[in-house]
Amino acid sequence: MVYEDEAAWPRAFFVDKIDSYGKVEDFVRLIKAGDGQPFAAIQKGTRGVEATPGGQRHIVAAQNYRLTANQTHFTIQAPGPGVVVLTEAYMPGDFIVKINGSRAEYFRVNHAFRGVKIPQAGAYEISYSYWPAHFHRIPAHVWTWFCASGRVAHRGISPSKHLRSSALTFPRPPACLP
Repeated sequence: MVYEDEAAWPRAFFVDKIDSYGKVEDFVRLIKAGDGQPFAAIQKGTRGVEATPGGQRHIVAAQNYRLTANQTHFTIQAPGPGVVVLTEAYMPGDFIVKINGSRAEYFRVNHAFRGVKIPQAGAYEISYSYWPAHFHRIPAHVWTWFCASGRVAHRGISPSKHLRSSALTFPRPPACLP
């Protein structure tokens, strides 16, 4: 038997109305005063997006999810301009988002989630890839050492014989090996 919570928000959804709030307490008031349906709210001062309150909001759930270790991909049919909210943790600069294959900017929505602007009605493929902002700053010699050490371990040669350090042991080769 499968149980379904009819009130649960979808993992990702489109909404054409955007509320705004000043402080976290104001956001909590929005939730408490709400109707339980998905909504989008941005904190005042969020760059690149403006609030569009008022009127009835249109909500469309995303479909065709593909989830991997570092990517969330889905499609959505937007009835007009608005925002797509992905209810996964917002971390500034740690994701690459693409809309229909082109890079886009994302922003914090609902104080904890990620959002992207949708300019007009249409079908959209959206993907978020996790790529930490500081990942590229790891020095090349660290990557070289890591992969070389893995190759040594992968070939069954003890790193301690070649590097003269008994502290280095590698039970399995890292993912960077072929």
